[in-house]
Amino acid sequence: MVRLSARDAAYLLLDRAQRDAHVVSCTVLSTPDGVDDELRGDLLARLAGWVRSTDELFQVPIRVPADLDLPVWHRVDAIDLDAHISVHTGLDTWAAAGELLTTIADRPLEVNRPPWRLDVLADVTGLPGIEGRVSILAFSYHHAVMDGRRFHHLMFDHDWDTPPASDPTDTQQISTDRAPSTPRLAVAAVLRQPAIWGRFLWAALCVAARIRPGRSRPVTALTGVSPRRSRLAGATEGPRAVGFTVISAADVAAMRAQVHDATANDLMVSIIGQAVRSHLAAAGEGLTGEVFAAMPVHLVRRGTADAPTTAAAGGANPNPDLRNLFTTVAVNTRSAIDDPRVRLATIHSEIVRHKNRVRAAAGATGRAPGLIHAMPAPVLALIGCVLRRRGVPPSPVDIVISNLADTSVSDQVAGLKVVGRFSATSLSSPRLAHVIYRGNDRLFISVTADSVAIPVLDDYLSRLDESIDAHRNSLIGDHPDSDVP
Repeated sequence: MVRLSARDAAYLLLDRAQRDAHVVSCTVLSTPDGVDDELRGDLLARLAGWVRSTDELFQVPIRVPADLDLPVWHRVDAIDLDAHISVHTGLDTWAAAGELLTTIADRPLEVNRPPWRLDVLADVTGLPGIEGRVSILAFSYHHAVMDGRRFHHLMFDHDWDTPPASDPTDTQQISTDRAPSTPRLAVAAVLRQPAIWGRFLWAALCVAARIRPGRSRPVTALTGVSPRRSRLAGATEGPRAVGFTVISAADVAAMRAQVHDATANDLMVSIIGQAVRSHLAAAGEGLTGEVFAAMPVHLVRRGTADAPTTAAAGGANPNPDLRNLFTTVAVNTRSAIDDPRVRLATIHSEIVRHKNRVRAAAGATGRAPGLIHAMPAPVLALIGCVLRRRGVPPSPVDIVISNLADTSVSDQVAGLKVVGRFSATSLSSPRLAHVIYRGNDRLFISVTADSVAIPVLDDYLSRLDESIDAHRNSLIGDHPDSDVP
């Protein structure tokens, strides 16, 4: 029996309807000849083999009576794959697939069984920047189970060449334990109360000491953020709309090379900030301040001794109880600076400073300082009740930008060529989020938006394309290696 960390339990206890912390990660596979019965059977068998090899997908969160303590993970002994995996046919167009993805993203995840689903959208055409007929693997999971980087390690580091087992219901490789009884959980929670509240009090005192007058503010504080934010900072009201646009990796490399040490992530912040400012101006909301983005900072680096354990990382997770190994900082997109070179250089220096401060504070523990890691379950549950009754308060930032560009990239998944990646990420406040994915020769800027805040997502995607063109023209002109219009 493994207890959830307070950081991970927050996703579960603060989730208003099993939707706010619901992520849909999509992998686009080339299926030029369509998905016939033989390919469908092979694909489902390979996916079943992947599920059997992934412990996280066999785990159910069990809440303690009265939320006296944090929930625990229970590993089940079998999974009904028919209840978790569905195949959708007859979609044909990207527009129809996009509507279905909106429905999938808005569909609550059941937490009385392993909180994940896999939808296969077969034979779709017309995806942005992707030619031919494709199929989309839309994997939905609760954020308490894992973060996006962990999911992509599991998906892309898996040995898909291993022949699938003939019996997809075989679970003999999964170690199981008996589900803890309600009385046992309640008694254990009562006995732990002095330690729980003592740890919380100590963490609160440490946080208070760091924000005393004359001391620097906590590294995750949203310093410099104006209290007046755009309408995008409000709480999500409608279903999530999902889309993406594509940019050539050669163009990205050429553009960032114009500013010393600038990264692809710095460039994406600049491009997205300008697009958001342009979109708001076109909608009649001129900004008097800047566009601020919440940016996850992963606390351990891949490939180091303290990186999360994966087939490729080769290290030990410093926090095996912690599924979400990141914290969040606020980044000024500097969208009011007209010169892209100056803007990019400024963004780069600020992001480096943020990351260095956060990782130095986390050290070898892999935990950013803050009260969340010691938060008692009753407090989280109380906050969750308030959010369900009164709604989510406005965010101190306008947008979210997540960068997964340095995760592993595989040419194939389930025996099929990977030609694209995007996601419908979790969304509560703010109302617009971006995730950057790297392909072999291109980057995918994935966008998730509240359909009430941005009724026509294509309008915003057009602003993104215009911002990409503006950066390309200003920084490198017509780049000969560009392969994306």
